[in-house]
Amino acid sequence: MKHYLSISLLLATLFILVSCSSTTPVDITTLSSISPTQGSNSGGVNVTLTGENIFDATEGYDQSLDIKVCGASLTDIVVTGTEELVKSSSGKDVKVTLGTTVTGKTAIVQNPATATSDVVLTRPDGESVTLNAAFDCLDAPVLDNSGNYSIEELAQENAIITTVQATDIDSSNLTYEIIGGNDNDTFSLDSTTGQLSLAKRINHDVTPSFELLIKATDEDSLSGNDTLKINVVRDTTVYNWRLTSSWPSQSSLYEPIHTILLNTLKPQFSAQSSNQLNITITAPTTSFNSSVFDDVSDATFDMGHTATSLYRYKNPAHDFFTSQPSGLSEEQHDAWLKAEGQALWNELNAPDNIIAFKAGTSGDKSVGWFREAITTPEQLEGLRWRMAGIASSVASSAGVYIPENTELVEISPLYSALQDDKIDAVKWSGAYADWQNNLHLSGAVYYPSPDWGQKNAALSLYVNLDKYNALPLRLQNVIQSVSDNTSVTMSNRYKSLNAQGLTNIINSGVTVLAFPQSVRDTLAIYSEAFQNNRAANDPFYKKVYDSWKKFK
Repeated sequence: MKHYLSISLLLATLFILVSCSSTTPVDITTLSSISPTQGSNSGGVNVTLTGENIFDATEGYDQSLDIKVCGASLTDIVVTGTEELVKSSSGKDVKVTLGTTVTGKTAIVQNPATATSDVVLTRPDGESVTLNAAFDCLDAPVLDNSGNYSIEELAQENAIITTVQATDIDSSNLTYEIIGGNDNDTFSLDSTTGQLSLAKRINHDVTPSFELLIKATDEDSLSGNDTLKINVVRDTTVYNWRLTSSWPSQSSLYEPIHTILLNTLKPQFSAQSSNQLNITITAPTTSFNSSVFDDVSDATFDMGHTATSLYRYKNPAHDFFTSQPSGLSEEQHDAWLKAEGQALWNELNAPDNIIAFKAGTSGDKSVGWFREAITTPEQLEGLRWRMAGIASSVASSAGVYIPENTELVEISPLYSALQDDKIDAVKWSGAYADWQNNLHLSGAVYYPSPDWGQKNAALSLYVNLDKYNALPLRLQNVIQSVSDNTSVTMSNRYKSLNAQGLTNIINSGVTVLAFPQSVRDTLAIYSEAFQNNRAANDPFYKKVYDSWKKFK
């Protein structure tokens, strides 16, 4: 019996000793160093933690550790016996490989959304020891929201598409940039917030989609790239617009303009827009329409065809976009618009909710009809010369008498006034229109050409600015293209008509001679003085004038 009790007591003692050896907490662990001090948490880095009592295992007994590096857990690390512990001069160390699976020792580390650079070791007894800032994680950012996006081609500038975001295990201070695919700098990316927005309107027919290569960079200059595809959704709206015209449809004087609006401008709008932009033209029958500017400004009509000089009372700078005394030829005028003039014209019209484009010309004008030839500047003094517009102000300063009779605005009274010697000269239009109105039968014998005061008369297409901005960019381009084509067509037509008109005038016996250079020079001096005086009192007029005169 005593022998049996002795054996039982011995077995109990051994059981207690074994149990204690496998569960007794180790002494407080001290981490003293980590090697290496930096690397990537995405794999391939061997990390050795060194310190006192990092782990205390005895041959034949298993215990597990939970080690976190860069905030990510290396789970299921099992150290079995003293073989797994390497002695060092400072104590013991444990070697783990980040991102690599070694059965029984380490597991793959999944990059967390947020992380620190601390190394944390949790012992079997639940105690944790941290070696602060021990391991510098050098991981590149990973973009989170690459993929496909869509944007309407009607989208306006600054429209927000998405906010680019990236994750970095070791940094929250990231910067963003577009490094590829941003044709024509169409998109803008905020480098700090990652907000991607539209910098310029998109023409679907030019670029139906974009593939933007986005780069995110962290504080260590490590970067990650990914692609965002942006599809442009084409607008299919049909725009049925109304156009008002200044030109009487039943007047032979304006018949060429009206015909070109109907046969060139209108069908080209439909053709170039694939029938998305359809125009209905409303024109006066016999009387002139001078309300086009206001009708387009307040959207009574979507568009209008007119001459800007009709609206000089709103701002004298409007004259520059039709003609000026001693002004630009048609070629010079076109060059000015292309280089600088269009931007100034936009600035002039924007407060009235209008954008305008050159859309025609009625050709070179003539000086007018005279009862006797003008050969010297002195003959200008007291000359009774009916004319209108800014040229009349210039001529008046040169000593010309400008009749104020309100009856002298129609052909018949002018015709009679010349015949009856009540006036000495009249300026009307160009050779085509003058011949159509039979001014060669008025008794005038001298017809100076070309004009000193109006080398060409540009005509304009006004468009309501709100309506224009609401169009897709490709239809805005159609408006510009059709305006250009209308200009070319009308210019060629009037060159032919005026050439035939001048031939008819010469054949009628009227003398056609240019003004002598001395007379033209005199009028040019007064014209420049007039312009300088206006410019001195109107900063915007001066800006336009300074730009305009560079192209003379």
